[in-house]
Amino acid sequence: MTVYFDENMPPHLARGFHVIQNVENLKRNNRTVNIKLLKDDFGTGSKDLEWIPKLKGTNSFIVTRDIHLDKRKDEIAAYHEADIGLFFIRGASKKTNLTVWEMLLILSRQWEEMIKIMKKRKTPFSYKVTYGGTPKQLR
Repeated sequence: MTVYFDENMPPHLARGFHVIQNVENLKRNNRTVNIKLLKDDFGTGSKDLEWIPKLKGTNSFIVTRDIHLDKRKDEIAAYHEADIGLFFIRGASKKTNLTVWEMLLILSRQWEEMIKIMKKRKTPFSYKVTYGGTPKQLR
């Protein structure tokens, strides 16, 4: 499975998770999780409606903090059509501008649970991921 960090996420955070996850993949031969930056495969500034359909059938998931995505019905429909799982990284409110350290804390605390969801849940789906509790399914 491939987990893409979109352009709303710090690239150095994705690269750090890529390094850590590669070590974990070696330890756990039965689980391979590949972490990539969306812009590395589809270019910087690529339109969501152009790259989303290209992920159909690829067992891909997106980590984002795009707080306006739920207002773009055409993009939500494209995610559903492509069978993509979404994880929205959130602070205390939608308007909270998270620091990279806060995102690191959220992801490191919730990463194993997110992997379980990716392995067990049928796509498409979307989850809100915060520091406390467990990821919460949206809609």
